[in-house]
Amino acid sequence: MYDQSVVNQIKELLLAGLSYREIAAKTGVSRGTVAAVNRDQPRVYGQSTPQLAPPRRCQGCGHRVCLPCRICRARRHLKNALAQRRRGDGPPGRSRSRRPAA
Repeated sequence: MYDQSVVNQIKELLLAGLSYREIAAKTGVSRGTVAAVNRDQPRVYGQSTPQLAPPRRCQGCGHRVCLPCRICRARRHLKNALAQRRRGDGPPGRSRSRRPAA
């Protein structure tokens, strides 16, 4: 997290027309931080990101994931999509065969 005086100095140098590389060398921050200040993204150079819950074992697949498990969700989606396709009640406007009508 950078001090507000550093952020203000970066903004002044940006207004003066200096390049990211020159500003980074003068202030001692990375070019990415200079770009983040220019885009006004405080989470990159100022605020910390929210902490996620630690990964746990999914009851469905056994993978260590941050719940809810996206792996199980993707598998359910694929299973339902294939079942719809087999039943023939998929999205409207699609035919079951890939062959063009003669």
